[in-house]
This record gives sequence, C-alpha cells and structure tokens, in this order.
Amino acid sequence: MERSRKILEELKADYVHGASWYFDKAVEAFEALGDFNLEFAQELDEVRPGMASVKNVIDAYQTYISKGYSAKAIARALKNLKEKAQERISKLSLEASSIATVSFSSNVLSLAKSSNVKHVYIFITEPNFELDEAVKEFEKFSKVAALPLSSASHFIEYVDAFLTGFDGLYTSGHFVNKSGTYLLSCIAKEKGVPVYLIGESFKAYDGFPPPPVKVKWSNLMIPLFENVPIELADYLITELGVQEKPNSSTIKSVYESFKKLLEEALREGNL
Repeated sequence: MERSRKILEELKADYVHGASWYFDKAVEAFEALGDFNLEFAQELDEVRPGMASVKNVIDAYQTYISKGYSAKAIARALKNLKEKAQERISKLSLEASSIATVSFSSNVLSLAKSSNVKHVYIFITEPNFELDEAVKEFEKFSKVAALPLSSASHFIEYVDAFLTGFDGLYTSGHFVNKSGTYLLSCIAKEKGVPVYLIGESFKAYDGFPPPPVKVKWSNLMIPLFENVPIELADYLITELGVQEKPNSSTIKSVYESFKKLLEEALREGNL
C-alpha cells in the first residue's frame, strides 16, 4: 500500500504530464497494491477526473480481479496494449509540413516527427505547465514558435493542420483536453484548417465527461481542461485507424474495441 500511496501523491502534485503517463502510473499503482481497493480507486479517479485512461485502468482492475485474474496479469495486458497502440500510431504519417498544436501530446509529437513536419506553432494557454518540455521535444526535428492564444486566428492560416491529443474521448460526443483546445478547434474550422485528434483507444470511455479540474489563477479558480464537441474534429487517429468526421458512434466503437482487445489480451495470458 505504501508504494501505491506514493504514486497517488505523485499524481496529485503533477500538472505537466498527459493521459498516457497517468495510464502508466495508474497501472503501476494497482500492480503495487496487488488487488482492487474501491476507496483507493475513488481517490485515484478524483485526481484527474476527465482522464479516461485512468478510468479504464480502474475498470479493468475492478472487473478482472473479481474474475480471478492477478494484478500482475492485468498490468501485463494493459502495458502490452499501450505498447502496441503507440507502436501503430508511430508508423502513421500526414502530408503536412507545418502544424499547430496546443499543450503537449506525445502522440502529436510522434505523428509530427514521422510526417517530417518542419514548422510547429505551439499556442500557449494559461496556466501553462508543459510548454518548456513541448518546445524542447519539437525542436529536436523542427522549427518551433510558441505563440499566445490571442494570435491564433492569424497564425493558424500558416499551417496545414491543427493536431491535438486528448485526455478523454467520451461517447457523449466530447473529447477532453487542455483549456484553449475548444477555441483553437473553432478557429481552425472557420479557417478551413483540418483538425486531427490523435490518441490511443484506452483514452475512450462511455458516458459524459466529468467536471474539469480547476486550479487557482489570480483570485479565481479556473478549469485546467475543457470538454470539446467531437464534431469540431475532421479526423480521429487511433491505433485502430483513421476515421473521418468522428461522432459519438465512432467513439463508442473505439471504446468497445479497447474493451475487446483487453479481454483478448487477458485470455491469451495467464491468471
């Protein structure tokens, strides 16, 4: 329990990493716990309520521990699914020499790199905790400009696509991402710039996204994340393929596919 509690405290203190990292940490926490504990699961879920990756880890342990699978077997299956998903996404590419993005997504980074993107415009949203890491990673293969969100309607005309990751993909017809994503998606749509969502199927979940996490900014509490209508996206990219004009049914299919893949992975493994 001590190791799991340390991981939980690490998550509570973090404002930089995305849903894939939280997925890893949630798996690590339950593996260290060695069992499913409802109280621990509820506390874990409350750290970042919109991160569907964490919800899927919780559901996996709650479902399959009761079916006799060990915590280690579930961890192996989840890690394997993530590894395969990211490997497949890393092999995809776009015809784009310049892109716009927001926050920092490892999947956007991977796709931009495999597509030989030469120019990256990162729009800054506040509060911003991840900008330095994003600039450092994108500068390894492209020219990077970090720009204020207020300049988006001008500079987005210079790019071939707006690429964004997501922390949650919900069957209600929404995706959850850093605040500012909604505005950028609307601007891209109005300017005729295609909007791409990139992420793994383990970030899809059934239902409506919960209220977002808020942080103190000046004298107010402001949302760190926001819910964005899926209709603003032109393409959804997952390890399952590229889907044009995604909607709530598309998300439902992605979510069901993840659950099926997990069940198959566990059946192929050992208790």
